[in-house]
Amino acid sequence: MRNFFNPNTVCRFVYPLYGIALASEFPFRNLGSQSRRSGESCKRVFFLSRNCRSPHYSRPVPLLDNIYYQRGLNPRFIYFSFPIAGGFHVDLLKKLIHWRPSSSISSRDLAQHFVAGPLLGFALPHFGPTLTLHGCVLATKRGAIALLAPQGGGKSTLASHFLQQGTPLLSDDLVVIQKRRNSWVVQPGPPEIRLWPDTAQVFVKRGIKSRIIYRGTKKKRISLSPKGPLRFAGEKPLPLKALFCLSRRADGEVQIQHLQGKRAFLEILRARYNHKIPERPKVLKNQFRLAGELIKKVPLNRLVYPSGLRHLPRVADTVLRHCTSLNQK
Repeated sequence: MRNFFNPNTVCRFVYPLYGIALASEFPFRNLGSQSRRSGESCKRVFFLSRNCRSPHYSRPVPLLDNIYYQRGLNPRFIYFSFPIAGGFHVDLLKKLIHWRPSSSISSRDLAQHFVAGPLLGFALPHFGPTLTLHGCVLATKRGAIALLAPQGGGKSTLASHFLQQGTPLLSDDLVVIQKRRNSWVVQPGPPEIRLWPDTAQVFVKRGIKSRIIYRGTKKKRISLSPKGPLRFAGEKPLPLKALFCLSRRADGEVQIQHLQGKRAFLEILRARYNHKIPERPKVLKNQFRLAGELIKKVPLNRLVYPSGLRHLPRVADTVLRHCTSLNQK
């Protein structure tokens, strides 16, 4: 009788993340508290540091931050190379991530950073009807609002000001949206926010610790907690109330421009996470369908505001007032 490998017996650590249960054979210190109960009701994705039989892959395509992507000749397989962390063979059908660590001392932390961001940002739409966008999610009293922007577009900086004012964060960098009957929900990410040094310094002056994500980047990681001064919204999904596409300029007034139809649809497509990676036709079709349904139910706005940290209080107040007016209509 053959002895089939069962990842459930190896992956003792389970973390609720983006609506799935990330099961690992070793602990990840920055993914919050592990919870078997939370994982039992979710789809499991297994993370293993084991060599696997490598299928044939296409030529590597460069992505951001020295990350390379390769597509398998069999569409169920993809491969990511992040040299300072290692290589990641992904079986989309079995939901298995086989990690080949690099020689870096901090390769496990780097693997966590990569899996909880770029890798899942690409893989989640392959596991079910999910829309993944580039942005941050804040948890207001009336529901979640998403701030959408490309890398370096100011979304985390603006989200950090909401945090300082007491508004909890649900997710940083990756917005995971799913449809629940006639409503739309956003799934929680890791309990942390990643900031550029000038923004992180504001928190450091208040005695809040930060540390560099990995050698080679200037961005710093600040941990959040449900009851700390910088609050994390928790492990439950929240209803999505509004989306804001950020547009910074040199000066001027804060403006909120409502987008509809084709303009709104194109903004959602531009905000897709890992949009440089070619999707399977079926997955891409689902993304287009979800984007079209989303803009009919959830308000999408362009938030135009002046650059500079001193303007952020005014920007945040304008956004919150606008969200309050939506609920009163």
